[in-house]
Amino acid sequence: MPQGTEWQPYSAEAAKVRIIALAAMLAVVPCWGADDGAWQVPVAVFDFNNLCTYRGHMLGRRAADALHVALADAQRWRLVPRRDIRLQCRKLSLKPPFAVGYLQQVAHLVGAHLAISGTVTDCRLDAEGWAVVALSTEMIDIVSGEAAASFAVTGRARRRAGQPADITVDHALAQAGAQAAEKLLDFAALYISVQGRSGRDVVFLKSDANGRLVPGLRLLVYRTGADGHPVGEPVALIRVENVGPRHAECRVVAATDIITVKDVAVAVGR
Repeated sequence: MPQGTEWQPYSAEAAKVRIIALAAMLAVVPCWGADDGAWQVPVAVFDFNNLCTYRGHMLGRRAADALHVALADAQRWRLVPRRDIRLQCRKLSLKPPFAVGYLQQVAHLVGAHLAISGTVTDCRLDAEGWAVVALSTEMIDIVSGEAAASFAVTGRARRRAGQPADITVDHALAQAGAQAAEKLLDFAALYISVQGRSGRDVVFLKSDANGRLVPGLRLLVYRTGADGHPVGEPVALIRVENVGPRHAECRVVAATDIITVKDVAVAVGR
């Protein structure tokens, strides 16, 4: 155990409060955003791997819960209930760290189009009473399996007098989760029609008057239903290469079917 690290087991009352609070936050997640009728990309947050020596209870699960709650608060994506993800992982006898193929498989089973996983790389209480938690986070899509985002964040929280050590760690996890959510959502929400294509590798999107189409932006491409909303799983992942006054040129990163002008592209990261 690192120098200055202190571990205390939960009291029964503290554990009860935690379970009730997390159940309330994670059991029901809104399917729609702040704007009624706005379709959202479904996302699954997996338990994090734990590489640190801090002996806190279920640290990897708590890190994922903290990120899930922060993303749900942002109301940009539809979050798959964490219990559904854990259930599928148990059925397949999967534990973190998860291989990309398993992330894609479980995401498909729970209806998610993006999968977020990560690692708790450090967790400690220093001599001055600060809890420090470091997380590395990665997000992939189910079409390509490529990392749409990969970064590290650090959360810190000051321990109050008489406060159990794990409660202080939770505060640090919440801060780290909020930072990770901010990085994952560091792009403008965009829902735009496919204008045309050139061969199988180049797609053109209609220009966005608000300048939200920028080089490097990644978008999932969907078929659309009668209401104009995406239906089914994405058929492709594309990346913006060049942006002109009338259209943006995008490269097809991966595809399961041919992209058509009836399709719609939804931004998921950069």
